[in-house]
Amino acid sequence: MTLVLRDVRLSRWDSPGKHDWLAEGDIPADPLADFAKTDENCLSVFFVDDDRKDLDDVLAALAANREKADKLDYVLFTEGHLRAARVRVCEASGRTPDEQVNRLHRDLTQLSAAKVLELTTSVWHENIEVKRIDKRRAVQLVADAVRRGRISLERLKPQLRDDIRFCLGENRDEGRKPR
Repeated sequence: MTLVLRDVRLSRWDSPGKHDWLAEGDIPADPLADFAKTDENCLSVFFVDDDRKDLDDVLAALAANREKADKLDYVLFTEGHLRAARVRVCEASGRTPDEQVNRLHRDLTQLSAAKVLELTTSVWHENIEVKRIDKRRAVQLVADAVRRGRISLERLKPQLRDDIRFCLGENRDEGRKPR
């Protein structure tokens, strides 16, 4: 089964056990912010094979799309969650510096408040993977993608480009450390 990746903020997805004040079946409001951040009732996600062989490529592409090196939080859930919430999925090219990863991008379309709530609730209750890669790992993933020719240094924003060059061994004589 295909997995769906959405970038989120880990702090919004605290363990369900921390929310003993919630009524049964309810969820805290915070996770909704990650799924309700829509544009024209669409939400951007990436599809990842269930064997996860392309997960690092997707994470590298997302990290490479940022202004600077930083942690990256994400949630992985199954395509079954989309079907259960009756969410429409459309192929739409992504906007990352990795053209191959851009083909894995999808838009969740025609989202209503009810569908967003249903999707978020189902992902929350099944406690699907919510993970973080730290800044160092994000830089390593992007540097690896640059080494393999998947991402061009020229497509990176200046501050991130400097950190990637440092990671690749360029500018070593300056003694600078990644920010």
